[in-house]
Amino acid sequence: MGIGGAVALAVVGGILWSLTAPGPPYTVLADCRGLLPPEAITEIPELAGGSVEGEALGAGETAEAAVLQQVECWSVNDDEDASGLMTVSLRRYGPQTRESEYVTLQRALDRERRELTGGLAEEEASARHVEIADGVVADIRLRSLGLGQDGYAAVFSNAEDDYGTYDDMDSWAVAHFYDRNVMVQIMYQGAADMPPEAKLDTATAIAELVDRRLGETAQTA
Repeated sequence: MGIGGAVALAVVGGILWSLTAPGPPYTVLADCRGLLPPEAITEIPELAGGSVEGEALGAGETAEAAVLQQVECWSVNDDEDASGLMTVSLRRYGPQTRESEYVTLQRALDRERRELTGGLAEEEASARHVEIADGVVADIRLRSLGLGQDGYAAVFSNAEDDYGTYDDMDSWAVAHFYDRNVMVQIMYQGAADMPPEAKLDTATAIAELVDRRLGETAQTA
C-alpha cells in the first residue's frame, strides 16, 4: 500500500472514530428538581401525584474519590392506596475518563452487574433461585437496554431470605447504564400485585426518561 492509501485509511478511520466515539464528558449534573420535575413522573405506575426528593454530593463528599458529583433522587407516593417507590442515582466521574474511552465506568458497571445478579451475564437471560446477596435468593430476568453504554435492566421476584420474604419486598426491578462519564442506577418497586414483567417494563421506561433528561439538563465540557 502506498503512502496515499495509508493516509486515506487514516482519514477514514478518524472520521469513523469521530462519528462513533462518545461525546464530551459531562461537567455538571442537574439536581433532582431539574432532572425529574413532577410532570416527568406522572405516568409512572403508583407514582402519579408523588413528589421527588433528593440530595447532591460534591467532590470530597462521595464514597468514591473518583466520583466528583453524586445525585440521589427518590419518589414515594404518599397515597395510602399506592405503593410506588423509585430511586435514581447518578455518579459523575472525572472528565479524564474519556481518554480511556470511559473504561473505568465499564468496569464498575460490569462488577456491579455480577454482584447484583449473582454472576448472571447473558443478555435476555433468566434464572431461578439465584443468590443475590448473603442469604438472599431470587428469580432473575435480565433485559438489554439500548441506552448509553452496556445498559441492562433486571427484575427480581420471589425474593426470600432466611426469614421469608426479603425485607418485605417480593419483587422489584432495576436498570443500570452509563453515559460517557456518568453512571446511572435506577430501582423501582410497584404494588405487590404488579406482575414482575410490568415492573421490568416500568424500570426500563424510567431509564429512558432519565437518559433523556440527563441529555437535556447536564452541562458538558
